[in-house]
This record gives sequence, structure tokens and C-alpha cells, in this order.
Amino acid sequence: MPKKKEFTNQELFPMLETFIDEQIRPYLVGDGGDIVIHELTDDRRLRVTLIGACTTCSSSSMTLEWGTQERIDIEFNEPLELDPPIIIERAEKD
Repeated sequence: MPKKKEFTNQELFPMLETFIDEQIRPYLVGDGGDIVIHELTDDRRLRVTLIGACTTCSSSSMTLEWGTQERIDIEFNEPLELDPPIIIERAEKD
């Protein structure tokens, strides 16, 4: 069986941006929220900020863990699995 290509963070980050823009963001925007992508750290943590309605939504942690993280895991498979899970950084309310 051929070995899977391992992507560098520089290759992976734009792929994650595109995936989130096309597969995750439309659902958040539809509910009055959004997600801002900041960086993919060397230890493969995707840093994001939830904004809009997501900052006060009691389900935002589940959305990221069971929605975003799970969909990223399925889409990119190993060795692109993000571990530990996505870090949630909430924007302050105005």
C-alpha cells in the first residue's frame, strides 16, 4: 500500500481555510455567527475565533468539536488529523 503524503503546515493551512470557507462557514453565517481562522501551530492546533451569534451560543463548543473538528478529521484523514482538538477563542462582546 502506498504511503500517504504528509503535508507541511504551509500546504495544509490554505486547504483548511478553503474547507472551512466552503463547508463550515455557510452554516455559521446562516445562524448569525462566523469563524475567523488565525493559524495552524507547529503542533497542529488550529486557532480560531468565533464571532457574532457564536459568542453567546451555548452549543458553540459542540459545533466545533462534533461539527468542525469531526468534519476536518474525515476530510483530511491521517496524518492531517488535528490533535489536540480545535482551540476555541471567543471574541469579546461589543
